[in-house]
Amino acid sequence: MHEIQRLQQQHLKIVDLALAGLTRSQIAGEMKRTPESVGMILKSPLVQNELSRRRALLEPKIDKDISNSVSRAKELIEETSESAAKEMKSLLREESPRIRYSAARDILDRAMGRAQDKNEKPPTLVIDAETINLLQIAGKESLS
Repeated sequence: MHEIQRLQQQHLKIVDLALAGLTRSQIAGEMKRTPESVGMILKSPLVQNELSRRRALLEPKIDKDISNSVSRAKELIEETSESAAKEMKSLLREESPRIRYSAARDILDRAMGRAQDKNEKPPTLVIDAETINLLQIAGKESLS
């Protein structure tokens, strides 16, 4: 097995693509290599070290970006919740009894903390390996 002695430009490009979340197959297509050769490169100790080094540099930025996104989402919810409540209230005046009933049920369900629809499945949450790693780090840090 050929061991990488120093990182070349193509190795750094593979590192960039891996950090961007591309799969081995996607990286292989981008770099015009086989997925196996990309896998061997990614397993190299030098590449693993570079990946770890860059992830450590990215973590504070990712944490800040996540925090900013959560803050913006909370602000948006606060800004729009009053108009959404008014819209639901206005639906209580609709001609259609079905719409009035649905609006009343939704308002009462929300006020009472009940689910909107008993048959409604919870949303599917997809988390990539990078996010799981960050969540594990955050969990360890919160315990220390």
